[in-house]
Amino acid sequence: MHTPSHPRTSPQVPQQWTWHYQRLQSFRDRLLDNRSVQIAEVSCPLEAPGMDPADSATEEIDHDLALGI
Repeated sequence: MHTPSHPRTSPQVPQQWTWHYQRLQSFRDRLLDNRSVQIAEVSCPLEAPGMDPADSATEEIDHDLALGI
Protein backbone atom coordinates (compact mmCIF):
# COMPACT_ATOMS: atom_id res chain seq x y z
CA MET A 1 0.00 0.00 0.00
CA HIS A 2 1.09 3.55 -0.61
CA THR A 3 2.79 5.23 2.30
CA PRO A 4 2.80 9.00 2.13
CA SER A 5 6.16 10.73 2.26
CA HIS A 6 4.86 13.10 4.90
CA PRO A 7 2.40 12.38 7.67
CA ARG A 8 -1.13 13.17 6.65
CA THR A 9 -2.94 15.44 9.03
CA SER A 10 -6.68 15.42 8.77
CA PRO A 11 -8.08 18.83 8.03
CA GLN A 12 -11.04 20.03 9.96
CA VAL A 13 -13.78 18.29 8.00
CA PRO A 14 -17.36 18.96 9.06
CA GLN A 15 -18.98 15.88 10.58
CA GLN A 16 -21.46 15.58 7.71
CA TRP A 17 -18.59 15.18 5.21
CA THR A 18 -16.32 12.86 7.22
CA TRP A 19 -17.47 9.69 5.45
CA HIS A 20 -16.93 11.30 2.04
CA TYR A 21 -13.51 12.59 3.00
CA GLN A 22 -12.42 9.14 4.19
CA ARG A 23 -13.71 7.49 0.99
CA LEU A 24 -11.85 10.03 -1.17
CA GLN A 25 -8.65 9.41 0.78
CA SER A 26 -9.11 5.66 0.29
CA PHE A 27 -9.62 6.12 -3.47
CA ARG A 28 -6.56 8.36 -3.63
CA ASP A 29 -4.41 5.73 -1.89
CA ARG A 30 -5.67 3.00 -4.23
CA LEU A 31 -4.93 5.13 -7.30
CA LEU A 32 -1.42 5.86 -6.07
CA ASP A 33 -0.81 2.17 -5.38
CA ASN A 34 -2.11 1.26 -8.82
CA ARG A 35 0.08 3.94 -10.39
CA SER A 36 3.17 2.45 -8.76
CA VAL A 37 2.30 -1.00 -10.09
CA GLN A 38 1.71 0.32 -13.60
CA ILE A 39 4.99 2.24 -13.60
CA ALA A 40 6.81 -0.93 -12.54
CA GLU A 41 5.11 -2.93 -15.30
CA VAL A 42 5.98 -0.52 -18.12
CA SER A 43 9.53 -0.16 -16.84
CA CYS A 44 10.16 -3.83 -17.65
CA PRO A 45 11.88 -4.41 -20.99
CA LEU A 46 9.88 -5.73 -23.92
CA GLU A 47 10.05 -9.41 -24.82
CA ALA A 48 12.94 -10.68 -26.89
CA PRO A 49 12.81 -9.67 -30.55
CA GLY A 50 12.47 -13.33 -31.62
CA MET A 51 8.68 -13.03 -31.74
CA ASP A 52 6.60 -12.49 -34.88
CA PRO A 53 7.23 -8.96 -36.31
CA ALA A 54 3.52 -8.07 -36.17
CA ASP A 55 3.27 -9.17 -32.55
CA SER A 56 6.47 -7.31 -31.75
CA ALA A 57 5.11 -4.10 -33.31
CA THR A 58 1.83 -4.44 -31.41
CA GLU A 59 3.72 -5.06 -28.16
CA GLU A 60 5.88 -1.98 -28.77
CA ILE A 61 2.85 0.22 -29.49
CA ASP A 62 1.11 -1.02 -26.33
CA HIS A 63 4.27 -0.36 -24.33
CA ASP A 64 4.60 3.17 -25.73
CA LEU A 65 0.94 3.90 -25.00
CA ALA A 66 1.33 2.66 -21.42
CA LEU A 67 4.39 4.88 -20.94
CA GLY A 68 2.44 7.83 -22.31
CA ILE A 69 -0.34 7.31 -19.82
